Amino acid sequence: MSKAKNIPALRFPEFGGEWEEKRVGNICSMRAGKFISASEIHDQYEDGLYPCYGGNGLRGYTRTYTNTGKYPLIGRQGALCGNIKLAVGLFYATEHAVVVTAKKDIQVEWLFYQLGRLNLNQYATGQAQPGLSVEVLEKVASITPAQPQEQQKIANFLTAVDEKLQGLKKKKALLEQYKKGVMQKIFSQELRFKDENGNDFADWEMKKLGDIGEIYQPQTISQTDLTESGFDVYGANGIIGKYSKFNHEHSQIVVTCRGNTCGTINFTNPKSWITGNAMVVNLDAATTVSKKFIFYQLVNTNFSYLITGSGQPQITGEIKKHFMKLPSSPEQAKIANLLNAIDEKINQQQNQIEKASHYKKGLLQQMFC
Repeated sequence: MSKAKNIPALRFPEFGGEWEEKRVGNICSMRAGKFISASEIHDQYEDGLYPCYGGNGLRGYTRTYTNTGKYPLIGRQGALCGNIKLAVGLFYATEHAVVVTAKKDIQVEWLFYQLGRLNLNQYATGQAQPGLSVEVLEKVASITPAQPQEQQKIANFLTAVDEKLQGLKKKKALLEQYKKGVMQKIFSQELRFKDENGNDFADWEMKKLGDIGEIYQPQTISQTDLTESGFDVYGANGIIGKYSKFNHEHSQIVVTCRGNTCGTINFTNPKSWITGNAMVVNLDAATTVSKKFIFYQLVNTNFSYLITGSGQPQITGEIKKHFMKLPSSPEQAKIANLLNAIDEKINQQQNQIEKASHYKKGLLQQMFC
């Protein structure tokens, strides 16, 4: 885009002329919300309650409201201060949110997108508790279309993109909910499969995890060993970086065994380095066990009873004694194939979400000065 002329790179053809240089305080007014005690905020929605927004978005629900209409809200305190939400209808805004009112000839939805792209977090002050003041926000530079009609057309277009994004996210959430329900029915044996002749499979057998596969903690590498390229490195939070070597050629099941994410299950990519923050359930030598079936069953398992330590939670080798029920190999395969097919649909939705998000990001860069 040509910043010298204040003309965006991507524009609807019926509009022309330069956009106007203004301060945020010239296109909207701002005020902080009102204090409300935590005891007055409900976690779950009930009839007669209104959304309550704080510094990081929706905080809960209250019996009273401070605003009615459509307003952008700016989080003003905390590490995520500067985040933007669009509140619609009756709602309560706490003192940690800034309520933004569009001035004459400024469209609310356009203002919402403009504030979102200004990266307001960069103007925060304070380290222990970062915060934004209304006085600072009002001085931030903004390039604004002179015609409200252009503002509205931009906002309408971006709103349609957001609705598409929300639709994709909703589909993904429904698939994840469906998968969770299917897994609960499968591993409680409420849902069973038949063999190729329509007969029931054999009863599931109880076995210790340590008898099914080899369980161990691999060698840890330091943070300084990580590189920008190479093989995936799995730690306490999934993939944490890259490394020039790999210590496992095949995909493995790993159980996070240190830190706040203890008990989280991951299925690694082939040729990866697994650190000592994850316990490997190695089934490479298990010829009668489906690796994916064991993975899904462990995902459906609550390992909290094995977690010890408060300062540094951990799971030890006691996990080898964990009992689990195993169906026959053919039934394992059927279960694994079904859940893997659902996962593939979830991944497809995630890929579409990422593409739509990237598309929206490009539009925001090109449709604004």
